Amino acid sequence: DLTLGYGLENIGMGAFANCRALTTVTIPDSVTNIEMMAFVGCTSIHTMTLPSGLTELTTNMLCGCEPLRDIVIPDSVRKICSGALASTSLVNVIVPEGVEIIEGSAFGSCHSLTSITLPSTLVSIGSGPFNDSESLETIYIKATVPPAIEGQLSDKTGIVVYVPFEAENAYQNAP
Repeated sequence: DLTLGYGLENIGMGAFANCRALTTVTIPDSVTNIEMMAFVGCTSIHTMTLPSGLTELTTNMLCGCEPLRDIVIPDSVRKICSGALASTSLVNVIVPEGVEIIEGSAFGSCHSLTSITLPSTLVSIGSGPFNDSESLETIYIKATVPPAIEGQLSDKTGIVVYVPFEAENAYQNAP
């Protein structure tokens, strides 16, 4: 178990990369920045508490943390970067209101992911954020204005995408 001390503001790039013995990580609310690949390859993490002031889930931040099944993304997060939660065992994800950008491959290779709810604040989705997530069945998008999507949401076919009823025409006519 790892509990970081209050007062810490930044976790550096790759700070705990490949620490395979880490199972539980508690990060204090004083942390406002977790740099890219901070926990990449930590193959035993199953529980992580993220700080409430975090504004970005950085590139490959938790990539490869395979036992991680549940995570609460703080309301302060505005951007989920490429590979941030890739190759985890997340099952049902609710992306909080306030998130505006989800980059490509953000949830790639999440083989246990069955559903994801995207917020009304979402304005941009990168290419293939859910690629190689073969269990994904349902995507709920709360945004009444269709977010800009670079390419496809997933390489899997048959995913049911729900959008607000009042926005159905806008989604059908979106580029």
